[in-house]
Amino acid sequence: LAFVLLAIAFDAISHPASRTRARPRTLRQPLVAPLDTSRAPPPPSSDTRTLRFTRRSHFSPIPPKPRFNAPSEGNPCSAMASNGGDTGAYPTIGDPNKKRRANPLPVTTRFMCPEGYDPHAWQARVDLAACYHLCDKMDLNEGICNHLTVMVPGTTDRFLCIPYGLLWDEVTASNLLMLDESGTVVEGDGEIDATAFFIHRAIHQAGVVAVLHTHQPYASALCCTKEFKLHMCHQNSLRFYDEIAYDPSFNGLVLDDSEGARLVQVMGGKRVLLHQNHGVIVCGESVAEAFDDIYYLERACQVQILAQSTGKELCVVNDDVAKKFKEDCEKDGGKSSWANLHYAALKRGLMRGAGHIFCM
Repeated sequence: LAFVLLAIAFDAISHPASRTRARPRTLRQPLVAPLDTSRAPPPPSSDTRTLRFTRRSHFSPIPPKPRFNAPSEGNPCSAMASNGGDTGAYPTIGDPNKKRRANPLPVTTRFMCPEGYDPHAWQARVDLAACYHLCDKMDLNEGICNHLTVMVPGTTDRFLCIPYGLLWDEVTASNLLMLDESGTVVEGDGEIDATAFFIHRAIHQAGVVAVLHTHQPYASALCCTKEFKLHMCHQNSLRFYDEIAYDPSFNGLVLDDSEGARLVQVMGGKRVLLHQNHGVIVCGESVAEAFDDIYYLERACQVQILAQSTGKELCVVNDDVAKKFKEDCEKDGGKSSWANLHYAALKRGLMRGAGHIFCM
């Protein structure tokens, strides 16, 4: 036996090639032949720019509905431009006889304000762009629809909004539009969704700083029920005690001043509006505070819907406890402070991923 073992060992040392041929294939050896690069598809076009708002070659007003005012000469608000000139397409705000590019901002990085630009206005851009990314990340939006706006600091008649046609994860601080109260684009390139203009302008004119309108799933689902009421059945719900207005009148797209004014009247100064068959509007003294509310509103609606899905009766917190909870949260600026800390943490999270472009 010892002789046989020595013979095998000697053969292995004397003939390494044969040993290699007999070795089974390992994971480090290729399972397929190398790719033939000569047959590879051609490289992509050198134009690698991200999607930007496409300038339209032709615009024509959509057919006016009975409640529309006839477009007036020189009023950019009254020119309802349709996509590609096809009647019946989604309406946007813009003067078809004027270029829609106005004072484009230079691209910057990592919260750096462009040289010569108002730092307070830039911070508002950064915060609003972050809000678009966060809502997109948390599935609080729909496609290229819904809209979030904030007043430009130091002004009473200008606000920032997304150009219609961008995905929310494409929004940056520098590509947001700045509009005046007539609908004229003061800074940026693109047009604004007409419903965004008429809803948000009316609410901003009432003195609100930040306005977020979304069709987030659970809150919108609640708006589709007959009662559509957020019950004070959970701690998250209590922060909205006596802060929610309910609008049972759904009149379709908001495409005129009167409907925007009606929504303001229904809200009556409250932070939150639940609009039946539609979605929600949340207002705040800053983007951070408005986002904090819209986040916890969705969580509260989710908990209520899950609880109701059990078929069991909701256990509602009594008014005295709910009122005291809300007062405790708001005492000494606590609610505002929590919102700012929450928002700063979320922005740091965006900076660690693909969403870092929001501050550019």
